[in-house]
Amino acid sequence: MTTPTERAAAVLGTRDFLERLAHVGDDSISRNIALQAETLLRHYPSNSEMEVICLALPTCWQMPVRQKNA
Repeated sequence: MTTPTERAAAVLGTRDFLERLAHVGDDSISRNIALQAETLLRHYPSNSEMEVICLALPTCWQMPVRQKNA
């Protein structure tokens, strides 16, 4: 069973992945994939929107604790 924290982490992780795909500066992926990632991001919840969702629905969504890079 997915916990509220795991659910939010998956959404935030997917946003991060799509952002990296959309902004790859070399030829490691096709431009078509980068454009698809950009298109999906237009309607994807931002981090601040996820915070609001988590506050509004804490039994379904909970912001994960982000660890600082060492």
